[in-house]
Amino acid sequence: MSARPRNWPGSGGPLFTGARDLAGDSEDGYPLAWVLVEDARLLGCTVMLSTTPVVGWTDEERAEPAVVLSGTWTHPDYRRDRLGRLIVRWAEDHAARRGVKWVRCTVWSMRLVYYLADLGWSVVRQAGHCERHPEILMQCRPRRHPGLSALVAEVSPALAPENPVATSAERTVS
Repeated sequence: MSARPRNWPGSGGPLFTGARDLAGDSEDGYPLAWVLVEDARLLGCTVMLSTTPVVGWTDEERAEPAVVLSGTWTHPDYRRDRLGRLIVRWAEDHAARRGVKWVRCTVWSMRLVYYLADLGWSVVRQAGHCERHPEILMQCRPRRHPGLSALVAEVSPALAPENPVATSAERTVS
């Protein structure tokens, strides 16, 4: 699903100035939120950006074609199903099909650093200045995952037509 922010309540725009510098954006200027659903239950989601954020990344890195995962979440009741792994593998495959050079993210938890490292991701650098809450930049090369389409299907449009902000696709577990 992708949503285009209209007039956010009381602000007339983004929550704070410089949001795109922090988050990056998609081709049309807005992030794409991909949802993972099964039997109408929301199991997880991730926001995929088509530009690398300004914060923490060099100008050279930002010039490289990349997709950036942001705000990835999975339902705690389904942790044993390893849906986070499915979302990450789908993102790697999606990026490979798009022909970009990198899949990137920023994490704030050493547990996530180890989790992504086990999936083949590398630490680029620590960007935060606080040792207790570091911002760790990570990336991997996109790669195809044959057989993934047997588990995940793309459906469009994501939301009912009466919702004016729905524009793209939804992720569905088969």
